[in-house]
Order: sequence, then C-alpha cells, then structure tokens
Amino acid sequence: MTQSITWRRFAVIAAGIALGVVGALLARGAAIPNPPPAKLGPQVWAVIAVPLATLAASIAAAPRRWPAAAGWTFVIYFFSLFGAARLERLMVGEQAATDAGHMLYFGLAIAIQALAGLVFAARFSRSVAGGR
Repeated sequence: MTQSITWRRFAVIAAGIALGVVGALLARGAAIPNPPPAKLGPQVWAVIAVPLATLAASIAAAPRRWPAAAGWTFVIYFFSLFGAARLERLMVGEQAATDAGHMLYFGLAIAIQALAGLVFAARFSRSVAGGR
C-alpha cells in the first residue's frame, strides 16, 4: 500500500505550529533575563506555546487520533527542552549562558519544537491509500 500526505491535515497542523511559534516568540520577547520566581510566566509560555498549539491543531485536524497526537507532542516538548539545554551549553558554555539569562536556550527550544512539529505533522498527515 502507498502512503500519501493529506495536505489539509498538514496545513492545519502547520498553521497551529506557526501560531505557537509567534506566541512563543512574543513570550520570549517579554521575558527578562534571570527573573525572580514570581516572574517566570513568559519563560513558561515560551517553551510550552509550540507544543500546545501543535496539539490543539492536531486534534482539530484529526479528532479521533488525539491519543497519538498527545503522545507525540509530549515527546517533542519533553526532549526539546533537554536538547536545547545541551546545545546551549555546547555553543556558549555554562557560565555565559547563565550570564545571558539562558535566552539562547529559549530560542533553541522554540526552533527545535517547530522543526520537530513539522516532522510530526508530515508523519501524522500520512494516510494509507484506499484505507483510513
């Protein structure tokens, strides 16, 4: 059997990812370096906006497949944070990252989540010809 991408489903998920990236970048822009614990809201939204928007768009595109969408978006969220932290440390070093308020980390997390979200969208949008 052959598989083809359902472009409508892919477009809905990609639009959700784009909205998530815009929201994450706005939150990152509002973030201040090294905030006190009471002011962590923008940082939280910067790392959760893309996966949350990806999940919402995936559920809108294919409501019956929500468990798979939830599982994969959680995997993207969870591992992108570790990847961004490791890349930041390799790129600028621990002390420089701390001095800069880990702003590179937030940018890397958003980029990794967006790229992984597009890969997910392409895989999630595949349908078997003549079937589902």
